[in-house]
Amino acid sequence: MKMTLMQAVEHLELSQERTKPPKGYPKDKRLYAVEDEFLFPLDDEKHVRSAIKLFGHHKFKSEEQKRQAAKKILRYAKKYDIEVSEKTEVWKAAHSE
Repeated sequence: MKMTLMQAVEHLELSQERTKPPKGYPKDKRLYAVEDEFLFPLDDEKHVRSAIKLFGHHKFKSEEQKRQAAKKILRYAKKYDIEVSEKTEVWKAAHSE
């Protein structure tokens, strides 16, 4: 399923209300950067790259939620040998205190 950036952002906004994963996505909450919202699936390299790209477009409930999601995305990026620039929103959020 190929989405435009706007469709992806809308998908992220809708996922804030989610109590279960979207059809065709992983059922295991641990495979999401924000587990309780099924947000940013991290089950494969493609999804991790998407999470990195779309991270800055999401409005998180708190700075702590944002920081924890960013750290998890970076862990999965490392698992898939994806280099993440210090200039990305996800890297900045993961290294904020």
